Amino acid sequence: MASEFVAAITNSLFQVPYGIRWLCSTIVCLVKEKYPNVCDTNITSLIGGFFLLRFLNPAIVTPHAYMLVSKPPSQCARRNLTLIAKLLQSMANQHVVRSHFKEEYMQPLQSFAMTHVDDVQDFLIKLFKFNEIKDFYETLEIEQYLSLSKDIKIRITPNEMYRIHELIIKHKEELALTEDDPLHIILDELGSPGKQLSYSMNATICLSLTNRWDHSKVLRSESIEMLMTKKSPDVKFMEERSLVCVLKEAKSNTAPSEGETSEARYRKEQAAKLADCILQLYKQNREENDKLIKDADFLQEVKQEVQLKVLKYFKLKPKVNSLREVYETLLKQEAYLKDQLYVYKEYLVAVRAKAVTGSSKRDVNDVSASERSNTPVNSFSYSQLEKEGVVIQGQRLPDKRKSELTVMIASSQPGVYQVCLHSTGDTCASYELHLNLEELLELQHQREPVLRLSEFILLDVRRFLSLLHKNFSPT
Repeated sequence: MASEFVAAITNSLFQVPYGIRWLCSTIVCLVKEKYPNVCDTNITSLIGGFFLLRFLNPAIVTPHAYMLVSKPPSQCARRNLTLIAKLLQSMANQHVVRSHFKEEYMQPLQSFAMTHVDDVQDFLIKLFKFNEIKDFYETLEIEQYLSLSKDIKIRITPNEMYRIHELIIKHKEELALTEDDPLHIILDELGSPGKQLSYSMNATICLSLTNRWDHSKVLRSESIEMLMTKKSPDVKFMEERSLVCVLKEAKSNTAPSEGETSEARYRKEQAAKLADCILQLYKQNREENDKLIKDADFLQEVKQEVQLKVLKYFKLKPKVNSLREVYETLLKQEAYLKDQLYVYKEYLVAVRAKAVTGSSKRDVNDVSASERSNTPVNSFSYSQLEKEGVVIQGQRLPDKRKSELTVMIASSQPGVYQVCLHSTGDTCASYELHLNLEELLELQHQREPVLRLSEFILLDVRRFLSLLHKNFSPT
């Protein structure tokens, strides 16, 4: 059992989330900044204390708490899992393995630890060397999630959302949210975090990311209007004078008042220093501007530059008009292509229906209109699909789990299929796929014609097509 745990961990390097690997790399960088001569043995011990102790070992010791199993393990099983977690943690500390274990009950595992310690050490070293992965930042696509400039979708489970909500509520004080902060408003609307769902109910869902506080267009237009607005010299002078008065008042207001705290006095002093710095910069700027205004050569250079920009504008104006015409032509082409796409979709529906039913488009429409309300649904047990060769991977599932699985296939219209994976006792599907006939026909010509139904179950596309043809073709 311990060998299986070690093999599963060391072979899962590229399945570790990029965020965790980035944290490991950052920890190593900070350690090397403070201790430049640190050896790899100490680094792997540190990474093992972070990754194994904080992430893997808790899930190994208490798998039911992470919904890896449906019920808590027995006392004997938990004892074995605890020993495995302790063994893994010891192999992260190479000097512990090289010497003898202190506990007598761990000494029989000395030879096993000596055999696999190099594998664990190599895994921990590769764990924080994430820079060897190509396109790391492109894989994260952090800028897309920050800007939300296009339609971004994420796959997440309800328990992950509940956990994030719980963490934000727990550390709300440290976030120091104001009442008008969007996160504060969302937390008030959501209320308390939801309860964790069972393993069978915790299905992965796809969500589109949007931002209802996206005021980028408003801010952008206001900025342009502010830049384009011409203020009179009198208005500018009054605004400038008012600002200077505020800065002078802040600079002179350093005398301590009665009952003033040390923190308030410190802030007042810092504000006075900042105001003095701004006033000095303002004074230097005014002096430089006065010199430039009185400099005839500078004014002549500005005049020539303005004339050149005006001349360049009139030269570019015909090109801008030409580009505008090209843009209008592209809009017309876009409208034409949309019409062609609509016609192609209609043709695709007809061809798909004819491929399934063997009838004409008119016949298919008549049948769908009369039978659409009564969508045929066929159920298949896991063992039946495995026997027919449709399921080609499921070895990681225990036999008891296989007996609880049922695959239901429905077809609302010819060539369109809905595949659902159900578990005994669940009211909703654990996994659900929407497939088109042309997609399956394209998949069957690939080098490995497989279809992933879930994390553990793969389907043979050719045999799956044969199953669909046998159960959904007209008699």
